[in-house]
Amino acid sequence: MDGGRVPRTPALLPAAVRVPEADNIWGDTTYDLVLSDWRTVNGVKIAYQRSTFLGEWTRSGDKYVEDDDGYYVYCGRRDDMLKVSGMYVSPFEVEGVLQSHPDVLEAAVVGWPDVDALIKPKAFVVLKTQGLACADFAQRLQDECRQKLAVYKYPRWIEFRTELPKTATGKIQRFKLRAEADAK
Repeated sequence: MDGGRVPRTPALLPAAVRVPEADNIWGDTTYDLVLSDWRTVNGVKIAYQRSTFLGEWTRSGDKYVEDDDGYYVYCGRRDDMLKVSGMYVSPFEVEGVLQSHPDVLEAAVVGWPDVDALIKPKAFVVLKTQGLACADFAQRLQDECRQKLAVYKYPRWIEFRTELPKTATGKIQRFKLRAEADAK
């Protein structure tokens, strides 16, 4: 893989194929990563969900777009995608812009309801230096996102945190951040 890009005929994933989706992310057709690998118990094929299995193919839940060079670019997990103003937003893309700022250590983006209960991106950001956390710095991060992303993708709110919830292996637990929106 090359920075989240996978070649069209990757040696690393010889069983991967593209399955076009009707979703539209970044103005391109998105694809599901599917693998030819069944889970078996005592030699018997187990289907956890009908939507997960397509014949002998397993739908991974990872979303990709194909770039102009024929590489697949990772967009994120299907269940993490946000639908904002009728368009899909990859949290991975927004997080990438935020994390490109030299003062940002890490970021997580989730869907958050506005006053009209419409979903918009909200960013949870951990700074390298906590003393920078203020409304003016949040505005600067939002402005940078507006410059680098389509206008509907920029985070409407930025909340600074000292840490993000993570699994034991270090993956961000977005479901815990989304649960905060449900609790309000």
